[in-house]
Amino acid sequence: MKSSVTRTIVKLIIASLLVGLALSIVDITPEELLNDLGGWVQRVFSVFVRMLQWSVPYMLMGAVIVVPLWAVHKLWRMFRDRSAKS
Repeated sequence: MKSSVTRTIVKLIIASLLVGLALSIVDITPEELLNDLGGWVQRVFSVFVRMLQWSVPYMLMGAVIVVPLWAVHKLWRMFRDRSAKS
């Protein structure tokens, strides 16, 4: 039982540290968080939107290569497995 409590406390400390670091990366202070929760939600949303605007073009460019290769690989394995069963 004591080990479980200790493990939970360590996990909470690590999670708190990671969340605190993430908030500091987007310049959110504890005071801002408590004083302006509505504005904070809007800022988090705008960061998320900017992240999507940045990442979607790269994902689409990568998908132009990755998806056809994946499809060829799946078809290759399907035909190989069929011929092995025959």
